[in-house]
Amino acid sequence: MTGAGVPAGRPAGAWHPGAYLRFAGERARPFVELLARLDDDVAAAFTAACAAPLRAAHPPRPDGTTLLSFRRVFTVGTRPSGE
Repeated sequence: MTGAGVPAGRPAGAWHPGAYLRFAGERARPFVELLARLDDDVAAAFTAACAAPLRAAHPPRPDGTTLLSFRRVFTVGTRPSGE
């Protein structure tokens, strides 16, 4: 594989494992810090605006939790010793 920044003939690799974040309730961990910095009225409006579209795109499971999928991309390049 060659690509941006990887000279031809040099080994490189990339992989993208899938992962899931599990949330319970509307105040999932990634939003806790954000919501804490907002005024109460702004935080309530933000939560209300986000809740319905998120629920529609990622419906809760029977136990009430929601799984959000995301992908990470890892890349590795090598160079000959001595460079």
